[in-house]
Amino acid sequence: MSEHTDIFIIMNKQLITQLQSSGLSEKESKIYLFLIKNNGASANEITNAVKLHRTTVYNVLLSLAVKGLVTEIKKRKKKFFVPKHPQVLEKVAGYKIQIAKNSLKAVQKAIPKLSQLFTAFQDKSQVTFYEGVEDVKNIFIRYVAEENKNSELRAFADLK
Repeated sequence: MSEHTDIFIIMNKQLITQLQSSGLSEKESKIYLFLIKNNGASANEITNAVKLHRTTVYNVLLSLAVKGLVTEIKKRKKKFFVPKHPQVLEKVAGYKIQIAKNSLKAVQKAIPKLSQLFTAFQDKSQVTFYEGVEDVKNIFIRYVAEENKNSELRAFADLK
């Protein structure tokens, strides 16, 4: 292989890794990258290039279309798949952030009622083991900051 080919392969791997970090699967990343580099392709061309089964390619193309990254057009009476601009990935990430924010708001709204139910259905005495910084923070939140103000908390600790 030439040095140029080696650099091209390394760059492809890096781009696929970055696309996966953005939320695409490995197959979605490979197909999307192939479509960008070829300015679109038929399912047959994609199948041959990325070495996936035709059914898998169609499923991945559907997934990419749902995410707004691929458009299907007719070209010489055949289905042809064209990539959308990569900036769409930023919009997809923005939608995920909005969904996560809405989920967080819903959970925060439900926590007071869920906490009341949780407390009401707990046994009066309970032994629980906690370990690590996160667990200590959770103990503080659960027993000191929010609920169980009249409960007793005993601890055995290792000062290391």
